[in-house]
Amino acid sequence: MDANDFDYSETEIAQPQDSTRATRRLIPAGKAFVIGIVALLVATLLNAAALLEAAEAQRVGSPLRALTVSMIRPVASFSAAVGLDVPRRTIDQALGRAEVDSDAVAIVASPATPPITPIPTSTTVATPPAHRPVSPEDPLRVYLAADSFGQTLGPSLVNVSADGGLVDVEFDFKISSGLMRPDFYDWPAHVRERLPEVDAEVAIAMFGGNDGQETFAEGELQDIGSPVWIEVYSGRVAEMMDILSAAALEVYWIGLPITGSAEHVDKFQMMNEIYRTEAEKRPNVTFLDIWSLFEDESGAYARYLRNDAGDLVMMRAADHIHFDWAGAERLAGVVLERLTADGLLTTVAS
Repeated sequence: MDANDFDYSETEIAQPQDSTRATRRLIPAGKAFVIGIVALLVATLLNAAALLEAAEAQRVGSPLRALTVSMIRPVASFSAAVGLDVPRRTIDQALGRAEVDSDAVAIVASPATPPITPIPTSTTVATPPAHRPVSPEDPLRVYLAADSFGQTLGPSLVNVSADGGLVDVEFDFKISSGLMRPDFYDWPAHVRERLPEVDAEVAIAMFGGNDGQETFAEGELQDIGSPVWIEVYSGRVAEMMDILSAAALEVYWIGLPITGSAEHVDKFQMMNEIYRTEAEKRPNVTFLDIWSLFEDESGAYARYLRNDAGDLVMMRAADHIHFDWAGAERLAGVVLERLTADGLLTTVAS
């Protein structure tokens, strides 16, 4: 038979079956778009607090900041109200990425023993007043207010002073905060509220890690280090010193440390001079200059330094600005030495 004469109309042609293709169902484009939007909304609700903090930390006056803050703030408020931010905060804390709640910090021992170091140069009164004797039953009440530096410094102060039992440390810190951005976190208002509760005899402050940024004043953005910027920041520092010194017998303002971040060196030195200048105006405020505390033998920044045992230990965090645990305890040890040298930790009446 000629192939051209064959009738194909009634012949079934079996097609090979691909098991994968046979069972796969494509999602319509419209449905996939809706699923993507829903997933994005859920992710935004779960991460709203972190998104808001990132938005608020942007440069003041930036159109992008104004837009993002206005959009995210109501979402963050709703997320917090219904508890949608709890899973994210729980996961972050478990992974060590989240801000630590200062009321729930677990005091853990650092792997490095805090070395005995010389007391840094400082600005203080020539004849400090007499202080009461302290004891484990009636310890010295100390309050620390700090930006992100306090995340390791606060627990370290507790650790270092624990053996003697002569110091009761209460500490507050807020990551990404500072004195230059009260719109993000109002430290003066917070401290005014906290001081009557803690009834501190000694107040310690450490700020500046996040303050080296432009500020909006006199109708325009002011560059870091400009005369207007210095005036504004000096006023913020003075306000905080006045609040602390009005409530506590002694105030210790810790300066900023040497840093491995080139863009921060000049800023930190400039801010240290502001702290020093403002402290000199107040008889019960002491400025602790810790710049040299974290220098190596050549006077340069080093992330790793030797402790009293001669071991090379990591003192600074990966950003070369904040303290690792060994660095925080190194600083805490110096602060405790200063309190002792100033007669605040005497156990007998003079």
